[in-house]
Amino acid sequence: MDVHASSLDSDSVAVDVSFRDLLDEFLQGEAEKAGGPVELRWLSRSEQIIEVVHNTGKRSAHRRIAELRHLTRDVLRRRLQRLHPQVERWEIAFRDPMNDRVVLKDILGPETARNPSQGRRNLSLRPLEPQPLPTLDFAPVPVLRWLGGEESKQVVAVLTERLLEKLSVEIPFSRDYEEGGFFAGSAFRRADDPDRCVVVISDLIAAEHTGASRIHLTLTGDTFAQAKTVLRDRLAGRSLVGWYHTHLFPATDDFGLSTVDVQLHRGTFRQPWQVAGLVNLEDSGPSTVRFYCANDRGLAGCAAAVVEELPSESPAR
Repeated sequence: MDVHASSLDSDSVAVDVSFRDLLDEFLQGEAEKAGGPVELRWLSRSEQIIEVVHNTGKRSAHRRIAELRHLTRDVLRRRLQRLHPQVERWEIAFRDPMNDRVVLKDILGPETARNPSQGRRNLSLRPLEPQPLPTLDFAPVPVLRWLGGEESKQVVAVLTERLLEKLSVEIPFSRDYEEGGFFAGSAFRRADDPDRCVVVISDLIAAEHTGASRIHLTLTGDTFAQAKTVLRDRLAGRSLVGWYHTHLFPATDDFGLSTVDVQLHRGTFRQPWQVAGLVNLEDSGPSTVRFYCANDRGLAGCAAAVVEELPSESPAR
């Protein structure tokens, strides 16, 4: 998570802060107050709810539960006041590092409600409405073949034959533990049916710093930080449109994503158009690649169009 603070009193004053830096400063302050180490424990990754435990060596440690972003609000306030004491009103925007979209936004300033017991300004957070997707005229795009049947779902993934070959043949996936990565590209509304989305996958980002075994793959904070760096430095203008990982056994019709896979996707990849790719390693020959997208019950298979060239990513006229 990145934090961008812009002054509402002056157009020339803005501050970009790493959320990790804010969290480190918060932990240091908590440790000093507690006189001992402080531990953070996830209670809900999907809702970003965390428990702060002061390990004082006593049998009953002090605990508090909060939404992760709320923990750092006082740290952020102090940092802004140190840097620009003349500024009274700030617009605070929290950005998703994977697709550079603002996910939470609020105002910090004199007009913000005060806590009557402490006299402090409270910084509350409220979700923004999702940004509308650009439109794409997908109907005339020549499709070489379909993976997962003809297009029938709300989301259609689009990739080239070359990229599919990388996933199914060229990448030397391990047969000892699961591996994976991210899909980079762009998402659109269909010009002929705005209720349906087209996800154009242009690049693969191999996941690093993962936790993995023969039956699961864990994406860590360092995994996402590495992917963010690749998006920024090598794939400017692209967004995180999904993820992929391997299963170390052949594909069958009655087993696709595991329950853990579904939970990871729904808790981390929250845009309804983001897709999950599953690469089943076959005993011989190319791996089987399948795609999934969100529905009301979890995730369901979605069709993928294999094309010679990716469609134009300019909005339809």
